[in-house]
This record gives sequence, structure tokens and C-alpha cells, in this order.
Amino acid sequence: MLLHRIFLQEEGAAGAPCSHPRTAGPAAHGVVLPIRLAREPALRIRQRLHAALGPLLGTYRLSVDAVRPVCTVHLHLRQDDVGECMDRIMAALPTAEFGPVGRVLHEEGPRPPALPPRGAYRAQA
Repeated sequence: MLLHRIFLQEEGAAGAPCSHPRTAGPAAHGVVLPIRLAREPALRIRQRLHAALGPLLGTYRLSVDAVRPVCTVHLHLRQDDVGECMDRIMAALPTAEFGPVGRVLHEEGPRPPALPPRGAYRAQA
């Protein structure tokens, strides 16, 4: 399993420009789009994803099945970008199979409390 993070950049990003630029405003809900592909080397799949999605590509998880000839990619996307991402993936990877779109649940929840500073719990003698 490979984890990879791409920081979104609107200007100077590789790939095709977005149809709608991101602007500061309310955060869109995150979703997970699973995609199943025929097994290929992980590097080639990553290159094809980056070429197809460009600046729309956010965080993703790539799993290569050792038994079956299948790779699974779980793309973490903004809800507003799902349609455009599916169009680009269908054009670049025609054999890709899409799974059900799921919602990222941890985005809206409260943040965990910050860790106390180092040595805060030391016993005084």
C-alpha cells in the first residue's frame, strides 16, 4: 500500500487547468472515490493518475493485490470535483471501474486536543 499527498496548486500546476478554480470560502465536503484497475507497476499508475487529474488530485491510497491482477486506488477528493475527476479518469484510464462514493467522516468532527508540552507531567522530587 502506498500513500501519497499532493499539495494543490492553482498556478503553475502540471496537467490540464481546472474547469472551476478554487477560491477561499466554505470548505467542501471530502469524499472517497474507489477505483479498480488492472494490475500495473505502482509507479505507472501514479504517473497516469497525475497526468489525468493534475491539480484535482489530492490524497490517495494505492493498493496492489498480490493474488489477483487488480490495483485499487482510493482517491480523496472534494465533493465538487467528483464529476470532473470521473470524466478525466474515464478518458485516461478507460478500463477503470468506479466503486461507490463514500464520505470522509473525520473532516467535520472536533479536532483532538493538543498534546501537553514535553515534561509537563514530570514529578517534582
